[in-house]
Amino acid sequence: MTDEPLEAPGDSFWDLAEPRHGAIALRQWYGDDAAAAAQSCADAAKIDKRDDDYRFWIAVLARLKSWDRPDPPQEEIPPCRPAATRQRSP
Repeated sequence: MTDEPLEAPGDSFWDLAEPRHGAIALRQWYGDDAAAAAQSCADAAKIDKRDDDYRFWIAVLARLKSWDRPDPPQEEIPPCRPAATRQRSP
């Protein structure tokens, strides 16, 4: 085993998604427990020293918390596309 981070350059969640989309997906999958799921992902990334992923999950958590405020900003929330339909750039 090594203490080196698991991620390779260009292999973080920032390269694959936006925090807004991560928040939407977690809300769809976990409902009221979405913020706890985001915190768990952030904790795991921090333990694994995946700094970019940690920042991504903290941004997702902040987005989820902003939606839980009594008067959240009015924002259109686009539906998530399944990963299989997403097009990757070469």
